[in-house]
Amino acid sequence: MRLISTLTLAALLACPAGAAARGASAQSGRRPAQPVGPGQGGGGGERAGDKQDRSPADENGVYAGREVTRKAIIRTRPEPAYPREARRRRVQGTVRLRIILRADGRVDDRVEVQRSLPYGVTEAAISAARRIEFEPAMKGVRKVSQYVIVEYNFNVY
Repeated sequence: MRLISTLTLAALLACPAGAAARGASAQSGRRPAQPVGPGQGGGGGERAGDKQDRSPADENGVYAGREVTRKAIIRTRPEPAYPREARRRRVQGTVRLRIILRADGRVDDRVEVQRSLPYGVTEAAISAARRIEFEPAMKGVRKVSQYVIVEYNFNVY
């Protein structure tokens, strides 16, 4: 994702359409700043040991799948109950959840709903996701927490 500073955004809004089409970099003669992630250049004065000390996990100590040595392995994924009212109203679709599979082998209470459905369907999916059994992700030789996306499909037959 490209970050635009307030000054650059103000310049884009104030300039005529032709100049806006050329972009802010053409006006200032500089390229916009790009965020530098781990493993990408741009850092100066780093010692060799510094990269190992820094963790790519977020502020909660949870890793994305690409940041772990071995991803979490889901052993059982219970099916959600289809709420009676949702079935009666013929609610169909997919519920997408972002959950945290913790290093201690439990599903975290924090669940981010990315796609929901009405009439208790989302709640049924969350309840099923909390019963998932898995082997925790590994970072080197230690168990770590990992974000995963789970989807539950609800169809009336």
